[in-house]
Amino acid sequence: MHPTPGLTETEARDLRALVGLMIPASTTYDVPGADDTLIFADILRSLERDTEDARAALKELAGLSGGAFADLAPDRRCEVSAIFKEQGGAPLFALNRVGLLCYYRDDRVMRSLGQ
Repeated sequence: MHPTPGLTETEARDLRALVGLMIPASTTYDVPGADDTLIFADILRSLERDTEDARAALKELAGLSGGAFADLAPDRRCEVSAIFKEQGGAPLFALNRVGLLCYYRDDRVMRSLGQ
């Protein structure tokens, strides 16, 4: 994975782990999670003007994690992401917006919705 300009490899890994928690894969609906290779590549390409907000959010996430979020055990990731979500703010809003936009323009997701 090659991170987008402005994100380090660690930030990109943390972002991928976070969006995978935000929108997990579903076998019930046969859809990938937002951490799917194609969807995540679209997220990285689509950050553009939100790169600084993404970096700020990921820095905050790393602080809550005590290091790389992606390296945490799954249960700890859930705990940290809940705290992160509770704190909210514009940087997290930017990540949510980009993640949702890219997720819902994926053909597999749209087919599952009958579109």
